[in-house]
Amino acid sequence: MSFASIFAQPKRGTLQSLQLGKATPSTILKIDPVLAELVSHIDSIKIYSTLERLQAFKTRYANNASGRDSLARSRDWLISQFTSYGYTNIEQHTFTSGGNQLQNIIVTKTGTLYPDSVIILSGHYDTVNGPGINDNGTGTAIVLEVARVLAEKQLDFTVRFICFSAEEQGLVGSNAYVQQIVVPQQHKLKLVLNVDEVGGIRENPTNIVKVEKDNDNNPSGNNVASAMFTDTLAALTRTYSSLQTTITNAFGTDYVPFENAGYVITGFYENIQTPHYHQPTDSLSHVDMHYVKEICKGTVAGIAHFAGIKGKFLSLYHTQLQSSQDTVNGYNIAIEAKSTSGIDSARIFYSVNNAPFEMQLMNYNGVHNDTMAFSGIIPVQQYGAAIRYYFLFTTVDSVSSRLPNSTNDYFAFSVLPDSISPTIAHTAQQTASYLNFPFDVTAAISDENGINNAWIAWNYNGIEFTDTMDEISLHNFIGTINASVLPGDSILYVMYAEDNSLRKNISRLPHEGAFVLRVVYSQSLLHSQTSDSGNFSPNNDWQFGNPSTPDIPPSPTGLKVWATNLAGNYSNNIISILETPTISLQLRNNITLVFKHYYRTEPSNDGGNVQISVDGGGYQLLIPQGGYPYANVGALSAPGFSGNSFLWKEEKIDLSAFRNHDIKIRWKFASDALTNFRGWYIDAVRLDFLLDPIGVNENATSTLANEVTLLQNFPNPFNPKTNLSFQLPQQSFVQLRVYDMLGKEIALVFQGEVQEGKFAVEFDASHLSSGIYFYQLRGKEIRTEKKFSATKKMLLTK
Repeated sequence: MSFASIFAQPKRGTLQSLQLGKATPSTILKIDPVLAELVSHIDSIKIYSTLERLQAFKTRYANNASGRDSLARSRDWLISQFTSYGYTNIEQHTFTSGGNQLQNIIVTKTGTLYPDSVIILSGHYDTVNGPGINDNGTGTAIVLEVARVLAEKQLDFTVRFICFSAEEQGLVGSNAYVQQIVVPQQHKLKLVLNVDEVGGIRENPTNIVKVEKDNDNNPSGNNVASAMFTDTLAALTRTYSSLQTTITNAFGTDYVPFENAGYVITGFYENIQTPHYHQPTDSLSHVDMHYVKEICKGTVAGIAHFAGIKGKFLSLYHTQLQSSQDTVNGYNIAIEAKSTSGIDSARIFYSVNNAPFEMQLMNYNGVHNDTMAFSGIIPVQQYGAAIRYYFLFTTVDSVSSRLPNSTNDYFAFSVLPDSISPTIAHTAQQTASYLNFPFDVTAAISDENGINNAWIAWNYNGIEFTDTMDEISLHNFIGTINASVLPGDSILYVMYAEDNSLRKNISRLPHEGAFVLRVVYSQSLLHSQTSDSGNFSPNNDWQFGNPSTPDIPPSPTGLKVWATNLAGNYSNNIISILETPTISLQLRNNITLVFKHYYRTEPSNDGGNVQISVDGGGYQLLIPQGGYPYANVGALSAPGFSGNSFLWKEEKIDLSAFRNHDIKIRWKFASDALTNFRGWYIDAVRLDFLLDPIGVNENATSTLANEVTLLQNFPNPFNPKTNLSFQLPQQSFVQLRVYDMLGKEIALVFQGEVQEGKFAVEFDASHLSSGIYFYQLRGKEIRTEKKFSATKKMLLTK
């Protein structure tokens, strides 16, 4: 990138467009004698001498030979200065910029209590055009002076003084340090404080300095901590210097690579940008030396405080509560404290509608790093309440702090009428097997005032039904569609929720119309409640029967399963296949393969997947809804199930793309030569689908309903058993149910597909009392999907 393209715009905006900071009103902290003594050792003559020496090196620019020579000479001089102050842990971090090798200077002062937790004070020593005394000789001089003042002091935390190079090439030096050193070595950085361009303007002096905080959302997790450190740094600067402060957002200097890596940053920058920025005239003659010294005072106080020099300090941090609609629960208050000693008293004072303030003690919730967390609750209020509150903390060594600082200032929020309806979140399921009825519907329902009532309404065969939705866990509700459905039917359903507010706001989902649930047929391929293995073809480890290992959870539907080993672990270094017979998908649509399984394998190395063969062709991978948990299983060299499912799970795989074809399904399991575990267990395999009606003359009148015969039960009266019979002219799906005199369902006697002809089933009424009962035959002719129904009564005598 050319010089012009890099430097056509200044780092922080032109002088004409620069927003000047205004001092923010704040309270001066109580003077700490230790910090005051440190600040008194700052020597403006030494700062001036450093700037004078840097000016003698002239342009320290990394992109040309003479500039690199000046950089090297200034680097060596800075190292000699750190050495003269007694520092021995001095490193040169070499990196490449524009094909040239340059060096960052890293000077470490190890902490006595937390040597692995580091605070960085940084500034860059390279320039662009001319001696660069303001940008950034001033930052370099302050880093050097702070290092001198702290050289013989004991600090709890490690402090690292860094002079970066190639900042003017686009933060190359600091970025290289973060990416090559900090991130790979997982440095634990407490704070990065950067000082850049703080010389002010001798011809136009100011008493305000900008203190910079992180306000970037990528990442956003370090913003709160940055704001806390920045507020503290500003307070220390106001207390130990003659300057006022203004808080601004971080922008365009060597803390940015740290910020991008998720570390906490802050920094100083002059309030009015010098007109000599990146010019040959950026020299000592235009720098306000008093301004530089005062900023150095704030820097010394900040580094000493953050690094744990022994002194007294208490800072409070709180995010004001927003107005609430909640008239049910109290209002949770959270506050954090930073102090050089423990907290003796933590109190919150609150007032409702200008009544006298009441006091509550805060609860201590522990410490994270060096920040203490406290919480409390303001009691619940009714609509219209206006609440004011403030905090008062005292340390064990008698340092007190009020938040907000001013005795006439308060935090405030109101309790407003609730006009917001509950939130309902639900993922609609488009199909469900008739085997799944009654059918459970779940939703996430929440409201600030809580939920008073939730219900589901559905329409089946033109009749409206409702059912209460119960909260089974926090915000998770379940309701049941309890209908005697037939495959091919459609159910329309809607969910409602009412909140606990005085207005009883109600939400509806969907907002218009209704969800449509289509009832599908199910063809059972394998069911463990029977001894039928489904005629599946196994090889190698696959076995059918009852698992004898007690640590395997029982199948949800019975005892017998297919497993890679019923009595132990699967074999090593083997491929085992379980294959279905040929299945015809002719005249079927909306086809879904459903099965239940449990697995426990060597994670990532052993496992299985599901495959399909179409019309006798080769097998291809099937992908379940939600995908496989492992993108690659080593022994399979493909995606699959691996690790531990912990319980039996249901998988669904869409087979609609294979309609009108003949297929085979197989479960392929593979293991490597090392560790083996229990393996893979398969049960309750079925196909869900809808039928394609064929051969239907829509203009013809069907006489099917007249041809269906529901025969009288025999014997009748009976005790306690009787036979229920019916005759069908076509293959049909039927349900045979028994009801009492009040219409309450007593039993589902039979449900499933029946071929044409006569069919009988025995009904046992041993558990019923004497009386009249009704039995009803409902069904649907599979070829035409035309429905029929017939009812008769019978007498039980005991």
